[in-house]
Amino acid sequence: MSVMKNITFDFFNMLERYRIVLYIISFVMPMVGVIIKVIINIYGIKYRKEKNYLNHCFWISISSIGFWAVILFAVLHLLPEVFKQWL
Repeated sequence: MSVMKNITFDFFNMLERYRIVLYIISFVMPMVGVIIKVIINIYGIKYRKEKNYLNHCFWISISSIGFWAVILFAVLHLLPEVFKQWL
């Protein structure tokens, strides 16, 4: 049981160290996706003529990756508290 405790605490210590990276991913990715979506909408006449919506959908999915990064960060932020009470 102590081995499991050490593994989980090492994992959560690693998360604490890389917390700033999770912040950057969760805040920068949606902004990048929105900015690129605005740029594509500005030049959207060209895309509508070519019927090329694949590129548009790709950048929308990148902004949704940022959304899921926020949710993942919230879950990983709450997990250590749950594990501390459970272990």
